[in-house]
Amino acid sequence: MIGKKTGALLLAMVLVAGSMAACGNSEGSGSGTTATEGNTEAADTSADAGESTADGSTEAASDSNASGGDAAASGTYNVTWDDMEDIIVVYPSIGAIPTGLQEVEDAINEITEAEINTHVTLNMIEVGNYDQQMNLMISSGEPVDLMITLPGGTTALSSMTSQKQLMDITDLLSEYAPEALAGVGDVIKGTQLDGGTYAFPAYRSFSSAIYINMRTDVLEDLGLVEKAENMTSFSEFEEIL
Repeated sequence: MIGKKTGALLLAMVLVAGSMAACGNSEGSGSGTTATEGNTEAADTSADAGESTADGSTEAASDSNASGGDAAASGTYNVTWDDMEDIIVVYPSIGAIPTGLQEVEDAINEITEAEINTHVTLNMIEVGNYDQQMNLMISSGEPVDLMITLPGGTTALSSMTSQKQLMDITDLLSEYAPEALAGVGDVIKGTQLDGGTYAFPAYRSFSSAIYINMRTDVLEDLGLVEKAENMTSFSEFEEIL
């Protein structure tokens, strides 16, 4: 069916993002477009991804032409979810692979299996072996539906797009994830190349991993909210303190 697997991919992307940890950085692509690669979820590197989408589109168009009038009249749609789809998500672990990964996978599948009849399999690889393992998986044709690109090396976004290893998800994002797309705003440009979007960025700081947290109610009582929001140096932070 049209969009079944691709729609599931995008939902899984949002669900899995909360369980992932990867370093962030920015790297220029070969065409001059800046690609923000740290912690981006790149969609569908499986060899048959394009065929699945094409086949689904053709099938859905035929179903629509055959029964569109009846569906409109009855308020139902000619969509069945008889077969469970499988999505394989590959991402790196910074350090040893943590315990509890199966519990995370089970919690994701409680949602995806019930809502979109899709089973998600998490495949975590230690970051030191990530480039090598991903290269082996892709070259051998192992299915990889969703992955994280790294700031450099062969799993960098610019490297993988130049090798035609990633699927253009521009239209899929607009159709299946408009809210997520609006949420990241212009940050999505960091994953675009030659008019196509090949990954989805994590919405996070790309300039620093250091944060200062202050209680809003205290700042309001002291009349320092505006000063805190516009703080640009530690000396200004000291003044607030």
